Amino acid sequence: MNIFKEVERGIDGESESYNVFVYGTLKKGFCNNRCIREGKLIGDGKTIELYAMSDLGAFPAIDITKAISTIKGEVWNVSPDTLFNSLDHLEGYPSFYNRREEVIELESGERVKALMYHLNNPSDYDKHYIHSGFWGGSDFKRDRLTRDNKSKINNNRHRGTIA
Repeated sequence: MNIFKEVERGIDGESESYNVFVYGTLKKGFCNNRCIREGKLIGDGKTIELYAMSDLGAFPAIDITKAISTIKGEVWNVSPDTLFNSLDHLEGYPSFYNRREEVIELESGERVKALMYHLNNPSDYDKHYIHSGFWGGSDFKRDRLTRDNKSKINNNRHRGTIA
């Protein structure tokens, strides 16, 4: 399946760009938003499908093999350079995270297609699910990082698979 079959016109109306659904540290007001700040915020939204959001401590992750809740986040329109260089590097694509096309329902009710990063090997991590599907909400504990997950994340960083 070609996830890039529907290319949107870019911010300048000419170049290609991609919608990306972000649900963690890439959201507006969080530390990694600088990576997409030059893009255009399309709006807040949620996945149509149910997935499991896990708390990995410093950031959340999506397990597409489990169905718990819709995932809440933001849709951003970004340049190919931002997607293929900045975001893929930050997310450790394709080793740590993979990405797939999702249908996102915006707050307005409009549905758009966007790429969403998800765990490549979700069984490698202990599950501390965020049942609301919203990272940063009332059930989020920023200091809760299990020793096992911290070790696996650090090992992936040392192998150069996540930034």
